[in-house]
Amino acid sequence: MKLFRKIFKPDEIKSVLDVLNEAEHSFNSPAFCLISENIKGAISKYPERVVDMVRSDKSPRQTVFIMIANIAGDEVESGKHHLYRGVLNPLGYGSELLKIYYLALDELVKMGHIDEEEAEENRLGIKENIKSVG
Repeated sequence: MKLFRKIFKPDEIKSVLDVLNEAEHSFNSPAFCLISENIKGAISKYPERVVDMVRSDKSPRQTVFIMIANIAGDEVESGKHHLYRGVLNPLGYGSELLKIYYLALDELVKMGHIDEEEAEENRLGIKENIKSVG
């Protein structure tokens, strides 16, 4: 049965993967591979959750950009991309991941998923978290 589901993905999963591929090209960042791998892993591990998100009230595009923002934010706040406390490593993916996070927030504002005030709160929050880890 699992093999059958892997071969014949629900339309929602196909749509999400199409949007992810489109986003990968539009971001055009080497750091996006980390995000893409994490999203594909989450889709593979929890396909029902992704289908539920799309079927509830989020478009495939909103679903993907929510996942991009969450994963990019988690990666930047993890400390793995810091040179030392509060400073992202300029030779690593940290700055690119932060840029992707900001762009994903901007896109979620354009889609009406969040408002500009909430996006700004998230931007300030991630800056504070970057300062405290590393």
